[in-house]
Amino acid sequence: MSQFTSLLKEINSKLDVPHPAKSRILLEISADMDDLYSTYLEQGKSEVEAQRLTEEMFQMDEHAIRELASVHQPLFRKWMDKFSAHTQTTWERASLIFVLLFIAVFAGQAISTSQFFQTASAFVYPILGIGLLSIVVSIRKFYSLFLRKDHDLSTLHSGVTPIVVLGAANFFIGAWGYLIEIYSHGGGIALPAGSLINVIITVDPSQAQMDGLAGCFIRSASVVLAALFIASLIALLWFMLVSKISQIEQSEAEYLLTH
Repeated sequence: MSQFTSLLKEINSKLDVPHPAKSRILLEISADMDDLYSTYLEQGKSEVEAQRLTEEMFQMDEHAIRELASVHQPLFRKWMDKFSAHTQTTWERASLIFVLLFIAVFAGQAISTSQFFQTASAFVYPILGIGLLSIVVSIRKFYSLFLRKDHDLSTLHSGVTPIVVLGAANFFIGAWGYLIEIYSHGGGIALPAGSLINVIITVDPSQAQMDGLAGCFIRSASVVLAALFIASLIALLWFMLVSKISQIEQSEAEYLLTH
């Protein structure tokens, strides 16, 4: 049993934070305790004295523990934990995975044809590049967690943030590309009054105008489909990795409190 198990149990009982944040905070506190304990030993303190001083440093009331929890929870991590907390049951996770797979398959079928790329916007290619890069980053993390079983707590979350950044980049390029296609190509086919609405409501528009309008919508739709496909793929990869990391943290925290 760890020399700090009883104190960790006390902190755990006062720590009003949902999992997986609670498990991670306990693990970080435990690591801080071990570091401080080692520092006291290096200063020449005996093991008993080092343990006593460490426990005194980590004796906290409920207010101090809440402050500690806020320090250990950056805004982005709080959002991720809140999302994870709402997908704790097996049915909830299975439903989310099913929805993401359905979107990915639906959008993937639409963009997997040669005709799609013949009429697609140029913005589709950087979006697909982001998807390829996301897969590469995710494979490395999957290999680390599932095959190498590298569960070092200090590096457990490394490799996940880049996936989120790539997801944000996908959203930005998708939204920007959609607007560019609408305004650049759509604006060029407008009637002299200067609006796409004029093209739509014209009683007898020319065939060139109709082709231009159709091409504008096809190109903008291709951006949306590609961005939707990559977004669902990134979300699925991210969710699977975060779920595995949360399981590891909770298992480690349970072991820490019982041994």
